[in-house]
Amino acid sequence: DEKDECLGYHRSHVVGKPVSTLDLTYWDATDATLKILSRMVPTCSKFVSSGCSSLTDDGFCDLFNLNKCLKYIDISGCFMVTDDSMCVMAKNNTKLQYLNISCCTKITDDTLGSISEHLLYIETLYVADCPLLTNRGIIKLSEGQCCNTLKDVDVSSCPLLSDDGLRELVNKSPSLSQLKCFSNELIDGTISIKVKKIN
Repeated sequence: DEKDECLGYHRSHVVGKPVSTLDLTYWDATDATLKILSRMVPTCSKFVSSGCSSLTDDGFCDLFNLNKCLKYIDISGCFMVTDDSMCVMAKNNTKLQYLNISCCTKITDDTLGSISEHLLYIETLYVADCPLLTNRGIIKLSEGQCCNTLKDVDVSSCPLLSDDGLRELVNKSPSLSQLKCFSNELIDGTISIKVKKIN
């Protein structure tokens, strides 16, 4: 891809201290770009690509297979991403603490299942505007060890979620202090109130 080749990136261009943050926010990056950068910063702990709508599973799978030290990931608005790369992410970055996949509209309950199974230290999880998520996925979260560390969750504008699923999550998440569930017609609002009372 000429657009990527003209950037002229090479591992030898990164000198000095290891890069800890890779931020591509609203950059017109492609999968080829991401693959190059993944090889330049294999030990970065923070990755942000919010609004990079051209990125797909191809680039993300490469990133998450090579970078296994990530603790902070924000790929909100990358609507081409699917469960395939999210499952790779969860398996390879088990110490992740922050994950924002809001507006990743192809994400399903399978991603929440992978999070539940592999991310034992996750504290912040934002999945707002992910319309395919259901109570089944939320219940999977509540059944995993991740519910012991979750503190901040955003499930706003996930139209298939209801009180039934969120109640399970709240009841089994002792550290949960903030639950955002705005614009969800099947949720009556008492769940958020219950979170405040628990904490």
